[in-house]
Amino acid sequence: MAEKEIKKIKIDIKSPEGMRKRRKRLGHGPGSTLGKTSGRGHKGQKARSGSKVRRGFEGGQMPLHRRLPKRGFTSIFKKNYYLINLDQLQKKARSNDTLDIKKLIELGFIKIGNSYKKRNRMIKVLGKGDISKSITIYTHKISMSAGDKITKAGGKVFILSPKVKLNKNVVELADAKIEKLDYKEYKVKKEAEDKLEESRQENDRKRRLEIRLKKVTQASEEGDSKKGKKKKKDKAGEQKVVDKAEKKPDKEEQKAEDKAEKKPDKEEQKAGDKAEKKSSKGNLETNEDKK
Repeated sequence: MAEKEIKKIKIDIKSPEGMRKRRKRLGHGPGSTLGKTSGRGHKGQKARSGSKVRRGFEGGQMPLHRRLPKRGFTSIFKKNYYLINLDQLQKKARSNDTLDIKKLIELGFIKIGNSYKKRNRMIKVLGKGDISKSITIYTHKISMSAGDKITKAGGKVFILSPKVKLNKNVVELADAKIEKLDYKEYKVKKEAEDKLEESRQENDRKRRLEIRLKKVTQASEEGDSKKGKKKKKDKAGEQKVVDKAEKKPDKEEQKAEDKAEKKPDKEEQKAGDKAEKKSSKGNLETNEDKK
């Protein structure tokens, strides 16, 4: 009886009327509303067969994606994390639980997929809230407050190597083969790294201050040298004025002396010329008398 009923149900299943609608055929007269131009309008690029307008094309004018301003960039070195807080662990985890990657997937804290973001994500535990259960957790990173709270509650923390990627192969790996570090060792290492970073920042700050002081002293020295040059120029100008004042009377005296020397010379020349003329006239007269 049951088999017959199932057969009847199978026969009764069919698509309702109007579900599968036949498409309208194009170019079959004006009565079909898709005759003549077949719904493409009159001429133009879109009316032609095989015509395509690429996405974002606006007929030659500057398209929107180029008109809008751009800012910033997406870093290819960005590290993405699955963030897990202590209050979430307190709610979902049980005491004496070992929260390895497999368990974290079961509890829904992390997801494993084929996408680039999911494959390259890491786990990070943060110290929001409190925890009273003793748990063992595997994570790539953990804040100092969260690590201290877990260890106080009697739990353990193992730090995974950044090389440990969240994929199916890691889930299937045995715990001994996964690269990990104990929280105490990690804490010592982290503190040493923080101290190094602080010293580096301090050195950078000192170096910047030294550079700034150098620039200030250099600028002040340049200003002093410019002032010294100006003073030298002013002194040189004053010296030139003094020299000119000293040279002017010398020239005038020289001119007066030259004039005084030239005047007697001219008078002597005139007297000599007159004497010569007279002697020449006397000679002419004696010659005429002789004749």
